[in-house]
Amino acid sequence: MLYMPTTLSKAKSPYLITGDLLVPAASRLTIEAGVELQIAEKSTCADESKQRDWADSQFVSLKIEGAFYVKGTPEAPVSIHPVHPVPGKVSWDGIRISNQKSTSAKISFLDISGANRGLQVKMSEFTVENSFFVDNNIGIWLGEKANILVSNSLFSSNVSAGIYLEHAAPTLTTNIFVDNPTYGIWADSRKGLSVNNNLFWKNSEANCFHCPAEIGKRAAINAKGDSVDSHANLMSDPLFLGSAGATHKQQLDPNTPTPSNAVVDTNLQKLHTKADSIGKAGLAPHKTYVPQGVGTWRLSQYSPAIDAAPDDKAFLDANGTRGDIGPWGATAKYQRKVGE
Repeated sequence: MLYMPTTLSKAKSPYLITGDLLVPAASRLTIEAGVELQIAEKSTCADESKQRDWADSQFVSLKIEGAFYVKGTPEAPVSIHPVHPVPGKVSWDGIRISNQKSTSAKISFLDISGANRGLQVKMSEFTVENSFFVDNNIGIWLGEKANILVSNSLFSSNVSAGIYLEHAAPTLTTNIFVDNPTYGIWADSRKGLSVNNNLFWKNSEANCFHCPAEIGKRAAINAKGDSVDSHANLMSDPLFLGSAGATHKQQLDPNTPTPSNAVVDTNLQKLHTKADSIGKAGLAPHKTYVPQGVGTWRLSQYSPAIDAAPDDKAFLDANGTRGDIGPWGATAKYQRKVGE
């Protein structure tokens, strides 16, 4: 139990969590950028914190009743995962958060896996942004009055659902729900749910189950020429960098250079390259595409998620362009000015 305000720093990372961790209402837990938490399997049911249900008694959990801040960055996300991760296996309970105001909790760039419920939230109104929920049972479970904002996050390979709602009315925007074996979002048909500017792809049972009827029904064409529903949600392959879909798009792209072993007339190729580089011969200069972010889940230049966020400065990318959907979008706020 953390009775005093505690900060977990990268300098002392990784941290091994071997039993339930409770942050009481009068305390605070801050997790700095780059911290890694490794969750061990529970060896006994004995614990100083009260066990709340079957999953809590069987697995290690982080119970957050006090203030809670996860301060990951694009270059140094916070990672929480089992000591011995096994794809498809639940190895710990997750983070249980309750009674948080918008000022007492915030989660940025959190990478969480192997949990029964990555985040389990009740009676709260904070923000989760630019985070990764991959290979859990449920990415985020939202209970009574968990009216949080979830933006620019990614949900993939979560066995039961990316997000599960029960008496909650969250705002879900600019997220990617891809390859979840059952549901992208499982809702309970209640009013108040806001689902806009997200991307859904290959969630086996349903992209948004029991959501408002208009979610997922193609109703318009956005500025990029892609079909969207009336809430600007995309139902398209996100075309991540290096994926089969992105590779196929690249092969069909007339601007993609011909492989050297397939060039028939090298003199003509040199002439074309020279004219193209200076913008002559009626050819526009090629712009080199620089993907946003690092590591996995980066968008290729062909992705429909690029520039598909709301046209608002709050969603601007690090390069100053209109925001992308997904965890590498809306990162302009992380850019520091010279001297800071």
